[in-house]
Amino acid sequence: MSRKYRDYSRYSENLTLLPLHMSIADEIVSLRAIYGLRTADAIQPETALTADADYALTNDRKWNQVEEIEIIQVGGL
Repeated sequence: MSRKYRDYSRYSENLTLLPLHMSIADEIVSLRAIYGLRTADAIQPETALTADADYALTNDRKWNQVEEIEIIQVGGL
């Protein structure tokens, strides 16, 4: 399963992987506080927001509560 996910992430034409930047740390903390997400779970949608992404992909249903960005559930890849 991890190989399939890695390959999907690496070779998808419509997916961009971004590095984590500490410059968005305050926004991550804020998103975490608003929605009760774990820090690791808040990093990804906040990074997508900072990058002006149209949506964020996940299989974590907790992200559905995040209203600032469209969340797309990927289910099983």
